[in-house]
Amino acid sequence: VSVITSLAIDHVDWLGDDINVIGFEKAGIYRAGKPAICGQPLPPATVAAHADDIGAEFFQVGIQFDYALTEKGWKWSS
Repeated sequence: VSVITSLAIDHVDWLGDDINVIGFEKAGIYRAGKPAICGQPLPPATVAAHADDIGAEFFQVGIQFDYALTEKGWKWSS
């Protein structure tokens, strides 16, 4: 499993200052045939595109799964 928790314009010296480029660079952790998780609502299209290009099984928060904090702990749904 590979997880991108969030995407932002940060580490511009290494990743660049374009959110699409940053998304592609961070998606480099994804591996073919393995689950690829993105916890960023509305990530740049480059994230899902890279997962698709390499044959990773892509899961995006708000689409394939969601979560919420309840009084008893975390609740996951898919």
